[in-house]
Amino acid sequence: MLTARGEREWSLRWTSELRNVSGRDLVLGHYESASGLAGSHYTGLQFRGARDLLDEHGDAQIGVTADGGRRGEAEVQGAEAAGMEWNCQHDGTLRRTRIRFENLTGPIPWFVRTKNPLAAWAFHGRATRVLPAGATLTLDHRLTFSEL
Repeated sequence: MLTARGEREWSLRWTSELRNVSGRDLVLGHYESASGLAGSHYTGLQFRGARDLLDEHGDAQIGVTADGGRRGEAEVQGAEAAGMEWNCQHDGTLRRTRIRFENLTGPIPWFVRTKNPLAAWAFHGRATRVLPAGATLTLDHRLTFSEL
Protein backbone atom coordinates (compact mmCIF):
# COMPACT_ATOMS: atom_id res chain seq x y z
CA MET A 1 0.00 0.00 0.00
CA LEU A 2 1.42 3.38 -1.03
CA THR A 3 0.60 6.31 1.29
CA ALA A 4 1.42 10.00 0.93
CA ARG A 5 2.34 11.31 4.36
CA GLY A 6 2.64 14.97 3.50
CA GLU A 7 4.14 16.99 0.70
CA ARG A 8 7.67 15.66 1.21
CA GLU A 9 7.10 12.17 2.57
CA TRP A 10 5.58 8.90 1.37
CA SER A 11 5.46 5.30 2.57
CA LEU A 12 5.18 1.89 1.01
CA ARG A 13 3.79 -0.88 3.20
CA TRP A 14 4.31 -4.51 2.25
CA THR A 15 2.47 -7.26 4.12
CA SER A 16 2.75 -10.95 3.27
CA GLU A 17 1.70 -14.21 4.86
CA LEU A 18 3.07 -17.70 4.48
CA ARG A 19 0.72 -20.35 5.85
CA ASN A 20 2.08 -23.84 6.35
CA VAL A 21 -0.56 -26.20 4.96
CA SER A 22 1.86 -29.11 4.46
CA GLY A 23 0.78 -31.02 7.58
CA ARG A 24 4.39 -31.06 8.88
CA ASP A 25 6.92 -28.51 10.09
CA LEU A 26 8.25 -26.36 7.28
CA VAL A 27 11.98 -25.66 7.53
CA LEU A 28 12.91 -22.24 6.17
CA GLY A 29 16.61 -22.78 5.53
CA HIS A 30 19.25 -20.13 5.82
CA TYR A 31 22.62 -19.75 4.07
CA GLU A 32 24.56 -18.99 7.25
CA SER A 33 23.17 -21.86 9.32
CA ALA A 34 22.99 -24.41 6.48
CA SER A 35 26.17 -23.63 4.52
CA GLY A 36 28.43 -21.81 6.94
CA LEU A 37 28.35 -18.54 4.98
CA ALA A 38 28.76 -16.09 7.89
CA GLY A 39 26.99 -12.76 7.41
CA SER A 40 24.71 -14.06 4.63
CA HIS A 41 21.35 -12.63 5.61
CA TYR A 42 19.98 -12.38 2.06
CA THR A 43 16.41 -13.19 3.04
CA GLY A 44 13.08 -11.43 3.19
CA LEU A 45 12.18 -8.23 1.40
CA GLN A 46 15.21 -6.34 0.07
CA PHE A 47 15.88 -2.75 -0.97
CA ARG A 48 18.65 -2.02 -3.47
CA GLY A 49 19.55 1.66 -3.37
CA ALA A 50 20.99 4.10 -5.85
CA ARG A 51 24.63 5.20 -5.92
CA ASP A 52 23.71 8.25 -3.81
CA LEU A 53 23.58 6.02 -0.73
CA LEU A 54 27.27 5.15 -0.94
CA ASP A 55 28.96 8.37 0.18
CA GLU A 56 28.65 9.74 3.71
CA HIS A 57 30.13 13.08 2.57
CA GLY A 58 32.03 13.42 5.86
CA ASP A 59 28.78 14.43 7.59
CA ALA A 60 27.68 12.68 10.79
CA GLN A 61 24.00 13.13 9.86
CA ILE A 62 24.47 10.96 6.74
CA GLY A 63 24.71 7.17 7.10
CA VAL A 64 22.97 4.09 8.51
CA THR A 65 21.45 3.91 12.00
CA ALA A 66 19.16 1.48 13.83
CA ASP A 67 16.88 1.70 16.83
CA GLY A 68 18.78 1.48 20.10
CA GLY A 69 21.49 3.98 19.08
CA ARG A 70 23.34 1.74 16.62
CA ARG A 71 25.33 3.65 13.98
CA GLY A 72 27.21 2.49 10.89
CA GLU A 73 27.21 -0.79 9.01
CA ALA A 74 29.26 -2.68 11.62
CA GLU A 75 26.67 -1.96 14.37
CA VAL A 76 23.50 -2.20 12.26
CA GLN A 77 24.36 -5.38 10.31
CA GLY A 78 22.61 -8.27 12.07
CA ALA A 79 21.22 -6.02 14.83
CA GLU A 80 17.79 -6.91 16.22
CA ALA A 81 15.62 -3.80 15.93
CA ALA A 82 12.11 -2.86 14.79
CA GLY A 83 13.55 -0.17 12.54
CA MET A 84 16.60 1.29 10.86
CA GLU A 85 17.29 4.41 8.79
CA TRP A 86 19.51 5.29 5.89
CA ASN A 87 20.14 9.04 5.59
CA CYS A 88 21.66 10.09 2.28
CA GLN A 89 22.69 13.13 0.29
CA HIS A 90 22.04 13.13 -3.45
CA ASP A 91 25.09 13.78 -5.62
CA GLY A 92 23.68 16.19 -8.20
CA THR A 93 21.34 18.31 -6.08
CA LEU A 94 22.82 17.84 -2.59
CA ARG A 95 19.24 17.27 -1.36
CA ARG A 96 18.97 14.92 1.58
CA THR A 97 16.63 11.99 2.05
CA ARG A 98 15.82 9.78 5.02
CA ILE A 99 14.76 6.22 4.23
CA ARG A 100 13.12 4.55 7.23
CA PHE A 101 12.82 0.75 7.19
CA GLU A 102 10.39 -0.74 9.72
CA ASN A 103 9.25 -4.21 10.66
CA LEU A 104 5.79 -3.57 12.10
CA THR A 105 5.59 -6.94 13.88
CA GLY A 106 8.62 -6.21 16.08
CA PRO A 107 12.41 -6.45 16.10
CA ILE A 108 14.18 -8.50 13.44
CA PRO A 109 17.84 -8.75 12.42
CA TRP A 110 18.77 -6.27 9.69
CA PHE A 111 20.97 -7.02 6.72
CA VAL A 112 22.91 -3.97 5.50
CA ARG A 113 25.64 -3.48 2.93
CA THR A 114 26.60 0.19 2.57
CA LYS A 115 29.02 -0.38 -0.31
CA ASN A 116 26.40 -2.08 -2.55
CA PRO A 117 23.99 -0.39 -1.25
CA LEU A 118 21.48 -2.90 0.14
CA ALA A 119 19.12 -3.18 3.10
CA ALA A 120 16.95 -6.21 3.88
CA TRP A 121 14.35 -7.23 6.40
CA ALA A 122 16.12 -10.48 7.27
CA PHE A 123 13.29 -12.27 9.06
CA HIS A 124 15.32 -15.27 10.21
CA GLY A 125 18.70 -13.71 10.80
CA ARG A 126 21.48 -16.18 11.44
CA ALA A 127 19.43 -19.35 11.93
CA THR A 128 17.10 -21.67 10.10
CA ARG A 129 13.50 -20.95 11.04
CA VAL A 130 10.84 -23.61 11.51
CA LEU A 131 7.21 -22.82 10.70
CA PRO A 132 5.02 -25.38 12.51
CA ALA A 133 2.23 -27.19 10.65
CA GLY A 134 -0.83 -24.94 10.45
CA ALA A 135 1.08 -21.83 11.51
CA THR A 136 1.32 -18.58 9.57
CA LEU A 137 4.38 -16.38 9.19
CA THR A 138 3.29 -12.76 8.79
CA LEU A 139 5.77 -10.18 7.51
CA ASP A 140 4.63 -6.57 7.77
CA HIS A 141 7.10 -3.96 6.57
CA ARG A 142 7.02 -0.23 5.92
CA LEU A 143 9.49 1.83 3.92
CA THR A 144 9.20 5.62 4.34
CA PHE A 145 11.00 8.23 2.24
CA SER A 146 11.20 11.79 3.57
CA GLU A 147 13.34 14.89 3.16
CA LEU A 148 15.95 15.54 5.81
